[in-house]
Amino acid sequence: MSKYETMVVIRGSLKDTEAKKALNEVLEIIKTIKNVDVTDLGHKALAYPIDDELNAYYYVLNFETEEKLILAEFRRLLLLNKSVIRHLIINLEKDYGYKATVNPKKVAKSQYRAEVYKSVQEKIKKDQESYESKSKDFTPVKVSDI
Repeated sequence: MSKYETMVVIRGSLKDTEAKKALNEVLEIIKTIKNVDVTDLGHKALAYPIDDELNAYYYVLNFETEEKLILAEFRRLLLLNKSVIRHLIINLEKDYGYKATVNPKKVAKSQYRAEVYKSVQEKIKKDQESYESKSKDFTPVKVSDI
């Protein structure tokens, strides 16, 4: 089962009951999923206007599913719903999720990347030092020497 987290942003011009009704319309498709955790983050100001809206209702949904068709239909309904102005669906088990810190293969891969990054940084530092040591001869030249 893959874990998903979804942020849904609903128009702020709606009333509280209308916003929850719009969210419930979207949740109808994932009603077959039993453990859907809905977190209401409240009515907040947007960082920038979206469709002439300055405020919005924020909801976070956490659920687990293996059914890609349900997820695709959920995404489609979010796009079709006029009350939803933005949404983001994240698979929490990808490289940036919790599993990346537990999975031995992903931990080894990140350690290898860190070692490569460190070696590249050391090489760059050595190259800079050698360049600086070559260009430190700043003795002034007299016009009479020319």
